[in-house]
Amino acid sequence: MQVIVSTIFATEKNIEISTPDSSTKFIAAPWISANSDEGIAVGFTAGISRFPDLLIYSSIQTSTKGYSSLSLRGEMGKNRVRNVWNTNLSNVIRYSYYPSIDKPETRAKASVTRYQMRYSRLYMMDDRIELGPDFTLDYSIGKDVEYTGDGLYLSAVDGPYDVRFGESGLSTLGIRARYASMNPNRPLSGNLVDLSFRLGNSGDNFPDSRNGELRIAFAKPITMKSRIYLRLLGQYQGSAKPPVQKHLGGETTLRGEPSQRDYGRTVISSRVQYHKTLLDKWDLPLRLANRICSLFPVWKMEVEGVCFYDIGSVERISGKFLKTRQGYGVGLRFVIPPELVLFFDIAKSPHSSPRFYLGVGETL
Repeated sequence: MQVIVSTIFATEKNIEISTPDSSTKFIAAPWISANSDEGIAVGFTAGISRFPDLLIYSSIQTSTKGYSSLSLRGEMGKNRVRNVWNTNLSNVIRYSYYPSIDKPETRAKASVTRYQMRYSRLYMMDDRIELGPDFTLDYSIGKDVEYTGDGLYLSAVDGPYDVRFGESGLSTLGIRARYASMNPNRPLSGNLVDLSFRLGNSGDNFPDSRNGELRIAFAKPITMKSRIYLRLLGQYQGSAKPPVQKHLGGETTLRGEPSQRDYGRTVISSRVQYHKTLLDKWDLPLRLANRICSLFPVWKMEVEGVCFYDIGSVERISGKFLKTRQGYGVGLRFVIPPELVLFFDIAKSPHSSPRFYLGVGETL
């Protein structure tokens, strides 16, 4: 379960959303979260923003279950050129699972330190298409490995229990192309295609250095108050060793399964969501909060009900995919104009207990 509490500072009791202000602003917010995998965490986010060509922010957090992270993200554009970067350093207690068993049963756990970075310099070909070089760097190392399973190999795909917790790095360089006809923060209607192809170096004698990712998203209104959202995500890492391979499980890939349950050199996942507007211009909770403390702003929100289905699989051994995982559930979306989305989802897979997700934004 995950719960996030964040303080929002404002100077006006009632705020009307209008044309975005293009002046440079400092943004900051402390927050508290609780997650069944990571425990209770406290954090702080700060940055600067200038619409529409600058957004840079950094976050730091630590939790009661040993999870800590420091990240820096940003987008900066000028003269139809946009620089996009995402850097993250984390330390977390990570679990490995038996991939050949439907029910998620842990085999081992370890303290994993991981550094990840991605930088893209995108040139606008027109209002919807961007193209440019793409660079990634990934390094992971596990320590204090603790065995928790029964010690038996159930099948060839299970492999050594600690292979996920070794030391490995991967650097890749290539090209990225992106087409977007909708806002990724709140996809209402349109399409998004994000494609990258890179050659990589893992520092080992891997014959396949190809790495790539394809993300396709589609949103379409059905009625005035309902819409459907689809997403397909495919990731391939020919030269990556298990510690830095892509994973399946968790809010960003497959809700209802443990975070990073499966990993492999190829990951394919998809999701479908149906959204229905339940309340329009609803401000009751924020008006009550404003009465308690006048620093809280009063915004009129939309409330949407959501039902969803996620499905995916990973290629652990060359040419052989693990059994397909799936998750399904319901949720709510609280939309603060013009595009801030708070979500709360309850998801379940056929062989595990329900899991809860609360956060900000729509996962494309």
